Amino acid sequence: MFAKTIHHKTMIKFSKFRLAGTFLLVLSQLLQSPNSKAQDFSFVISTKNPASHYINVEMQVKDLKAGIIDFKIPVWTPGYYQFLNFHENVENLSIEDDKGNVLEYAKSQPNAWRIKTKAKASYKIRYDIKTVRPFVATPYVDTARAYLSPPGVFLHVAGMLNKPVEVRIVPWGSWNRVSTGLDSVVGKSFTYRADNFDVLYDSPILIGNLEEIPPFEVDGKPHRFIGYKLGEFDRPALMNDLKKIVQTSADLIGDVPYKHYTFIPIGPGGGGIEHLNSTTISFSGGALNNPKSRLGIMNFIAHEYFHHYNVKRIRPIELGPFDYDKGSKTKMLWVSEGLSVYYEYLVVRRAGLSTDEQLIESLHDNIL
Repeated sequence: MFAKTIHHKTMIKFSKFRLAGTFLLVLSQLLQSPNSKAQDFSFVISTKNPASHYINVEMQVKDLKAGIIDFKIPVWTPGYYQFLNFHENVENLSIEDDKGNVLEYAKSQPNAWRIKTKAKASYKIRYDIKTVRPFVATPYVDTARAYLSPPGVFLHVAGMLNKPVEVRIVPWGSWNRVSTGLDSVVGKSFTYRADNFDVLYDSPILIGNLEEIPPFEVDGKPHRFIGYKLGEFDRPALMNDLKKIVQTSADLIGDVPYKHYTFIPIGPGGGGIEHLNSTTISFSGGALNNPKSRLGIMNFIAHEYFHHYNVKRIRPIELGPFDYDKGSKTKMLWVSEGLSVYYEYLVVRRAGLSTDEQLIESLHDNIL
């Protein structure tokens, strides 16, 4: 009896110990969740005078080790395979340590600003981005909206692309909405996070008095359409067609590999760029009222959407990890672009948004 009693008490103590251990493990995971963890890198984005076409940036970096530190900005943006030399638009850069000392720096290469330190410290970097033209691959701001093409806005520290990042937007005037594929930070308005700089650089941000059309879901995942100057058209009809495109693409590949997706129409113009869980598209909604131009828009959006499969996840080996200093060159864009062109027409046809004759005609016009 005594032995059995001791065993019973021992089991009770063990169960309590195991329960306490489980509680502490869960608590530690909650405390280190992405939305509560302090970020090593953070940015505040504002525009004091949008009519001047300048974006104002404040970057904070915590606890960098002593030595040589290079603050760098990419020379290109993934999805647009040309050098854009974003460093040429960085002005009024200053670097301050956590004691308030303004530090001297030197250019170590055209897109890098170098400091040399003797002790571990945190830093605040302030600079302005001069914007030149509204375009899907470059940042732009005016009194109507701000568009952030992240490689043209955000500095990183050399060798630390894998660090998590937090971005807080300070909307100008009456601006009330942000359109982006980044995750929101719970409890912080206009604040977003990225697991690393590769994610940040692949997540454009549009800010302004934007319009959001009610979203749809595919595979339980929300798909949003939030943009600038959308125009006059049948909004529910557009979202119904986009849902068909997304569903058809998902059925074709067999997966929806993101938590949420955002279509970011940046206004009238030309061009679009694919991203991991978003796409920026030039968009004039009035063109949807004409059957021929509507089909062209559906093909265009299907193309950019399908790229999140073909080029973002099914890709030439050169397109990741990216080289933000020299560009990532590949001879396989004919596959990345060519197959996406083919599948844009096929997806639109299988979605019931075109006929066999229109598919053949689209292919014919593209080839010739």
